[in-house]
Amino acid sequence: MENYLWAFWILAGIVLLIFEIFTPGFVVSLIGVACIITGVFSIFVHNFLIQLIVFSLSILLVMIFARPVLMKYFVNTSTKKSNVDALIGKECMVDTEIDNARNTGYIKMGADYWKAKSNDGSIIPKGSVVVIEKMEGITATVSVKN
Repeated sequence: MENYLWAFWILAGIVLLIFEIFTPGFVVSLIGVACIITGVFSIFVHNFLIQLIVFSLSILLVMIFARPVLMKYFVNTSTKKSNVDALIGKECMVDTEIDNARNTGYIKMGADYWKAKSNDGSIIPKGSVVVIEKMEGITATVSVKN
């Protein structure tokens, strides 16, 4: 039985590589790679304790060196702004005069109207072009476009 232990290691590695299709992050596949490395090693060394040590070391080395490279080239980490976050930095028109003291003011962005306040507390007249600085709930903090 010990002479064929290499086949179990390699089979486990292949199964884990296939299972990686259904999971993100390259963790399962790297464990599968460590199984395959251990399987190749176990063809020559039949001591199970030494195989476990090789497996542990291969997981450690593969996680430290291979995972960052795989994550860099194969995982898309760029986040695309959506919803309200996509409005930040956009220019829009003041629809109703913005006055923080009276808690009035609306801007129009496309077909949508947003409650607005001035970021420096100044009054911004209707028709001015402003830039959205930040969004808090449904209220946009704006500044006059220079």
